[in-house]
Amino acid sequence: MKFTTTAALASTLALASAAACPKPDAAAQSAPYPSTPDAVNIFRLNALITTGPYQQNATIQAYKGGLGINVKQNASCADANSNYISLFVDKTNGNLGVYSDYPPITAYVDRSGMGQGLLRFSTGVAPPLPKNAERGPWKITKDLDLVFAPTNGENGLQACTSDGGKTFSVWLRGVNPAGGYKECYPFVGQVLPVPENLLNKCAYNDFGTN
Repeated sequence: MKFTTTAALASTLALASAAACPKPDAAAQSAPYPSTPDAVNIFRLNALITTGPYQQNATIQAYKGGLGINVKQNASCADANSNYISLFVDKTNGNLGVYSDYPPITAYVDRSGMGQGLLRFSTGVAPPLPKNAERGPWKITKDLDLVFAPTNGENGLQACTSDGGKTFSVWLRGVNPAGGYKECYPFVGQVLPVPENLLNKCAYNDFGTN
C-alpha cells in the first residue's frame, strides 16, 4: 500500500479527534486545522513508518526520558485515557518543548559518534546540557513534518526496536542501527495540531534534569 503524508495526516487527524481526545463541541469541529507551520502551536506527533516490516502510522509517547512508539507513557494527564505527548516548537529559538506545567521540559539531541542521534528531554530553566548535546533548532516543514534543522542540514527521525517491532525508541537519523538497537527504520514525524479546547496537559514522570 502506498502512503502519502497528506492522506495519512488527514485520516489521522480525524481519528485522533474522535478517539483519543474528549469530544469537541460543534464550533471546534467546524474550525479548520492549521495548514501552515507558523499557525501550529501545540501538537501531537505521529510516526508514519513506510519502510521495513513494521509499517504503521502510530502515536508517539513520552518514554524513558525521550520518545517512544507503542509504549505506555508514565504520565498523569487531564484526559486520563490518553497516551500521547503534547509538544510545541518555540517560535523564538526553535527549541522543542513539552506542553506541561512549570518547570519547562525541553528536548536535546546528540549527533556525535558517541550519541548516535540520541533524543532526550531535560527539565528546568536552562539546565546544563550533556557533552555534545544540542537544543535545536527544530522546524515544522510546509508538509507539517517535524525535523531537526541546524545550519548544516536537516535530520529526520527514525524508530529503533529490539523486540521485533512491538515497541520503538525515537532517535535522529544518521546512525543505523543506533544506540545498541537491532533495527532502525526512518519515519515521517507527522505534526497533528491540537485545537485549543482539546489541549491535554500532562505531568510527565520520566524526564530528568539531563
